[in-house]
Amino acid sequence: MIDLTDFKKYKFIYLAVILSATLLIALRGAPLYREVFVDIAVEPPDSARRTDFSWITVNEWFVTQIRLITSDTILGNVKSDIKKEKLKYIVSAHRLGASNIIRISVFSDEKPERLKQLASDIAGLYLEQLNNPAGQAGKPAGPSQADRKKTYDAIATGRSKIEEEISAADKRLRRDETELQSLTAKETRSKGVKERALEIDRMIIQLKVELTRLKASYTDGWPAVSKVRKQIDTLETERQKLGPGLDAAQALEEKIAVLAGNAATAKKDIEALRSELKETEGRLARMEREETAALQTRQENLKKTKGSGRIITAPTQGMQRLSAALGIRLLIAIVAGIIFWFLLKLIFKNAYLYWVWKDRIRDIFFK
Repeated sequence: MIDLTDFKKYKFIYLAVILSATLLIALRGAPLYREVFVDIAVEPPDSARRTDFSWITVNEWFVTQIRLITSDTILGNVKSDIKKEKLKYIVSAHRLGASNIIRISVFSDEKPERLKQLASDIAGLYLEQLNNPAGQAGKPAGPSQADRKKTYDAIATGRSKIEEEISAADKRLRRDETELQSLTAKETRSKGVKERALEIDRMIIQLKVELTRLKASYTDGWPAVSKVRKQIDTLETERQKLGPGLDAAQALEEKIAVLAGNAATAKKDIEALRSELKETEGRLARMEREETAALQTRQENLKKTKGSGRIITAPTQGMQRLSAALGIRLLIAIVAGIIFWFLLKLIFKNAYLYWVWKDRIRDIFFK
């Protein structure tokens, strides 16, 4: 039987198990971060060079530009579902040495395609801001791109709710119309009962008038009087038998009236909702046209302006940083495993702790 409490004999097995566990935890831990960067060549303005210490003012200008890239002026207008607070955390900018190149980096565990699009958008917004001196003093007039996107999303959500309401109203209308058709067919069959009841009522009234006229001249035992009374009794008996059918016909008419009213109301609601939906879709289409026109205008301005900046690299994924992060994580796992193994060795060297742990290990594995 293997005695796992013999640490001196199995110390390398302990080390291998501990290192395997720490490395597995390191590899299966939080996702590795990726860096995507865009390099922009920028030319400081002449005002930054008109001193005896031009390198000082140029460096100050670069620091200002780096702060601008990570400010609300740029990140507040980025079209992304990532919140601005997180953007400030994952976006950074720095100058490459003493060159006139600024690197915009996005450091996150998102998909590389998404990070590349984000880095490209930030670079485009910065160049637009760089070539628009009026915009450097603050945000441009009117709502920002983020605010416009929020408004667009709210209207789009409203459109979805209207479509759901139209669908629900249409289902109710179809259900009521189907039931109304079924009840209308039953009403057609019940019309015979109503018509017979009305005919009997008219006949009874006529016979009662005839009976009154006869009784004015003859006694109750007169044959003509008895005949008319007998006819009235027969018709009243038949009329009583038609009572339940008439009640059902009346209830049927009332239900048909309610369903017809509901159907008419649903049609009006659907018409109003469709009108509202058409107006909402018009607003969304107008906002999309305005956004497209604004984007084209920005792109044309960038092409026309002989500004002081241009993108010199496409969005690039920094695989070196990814490999370095993996290497650092594995190194930390190895160091942590060795430290834990060393502490375990100290525990086994201590007599009291040794016997406590020895009994526990035996209870676990050999009980």
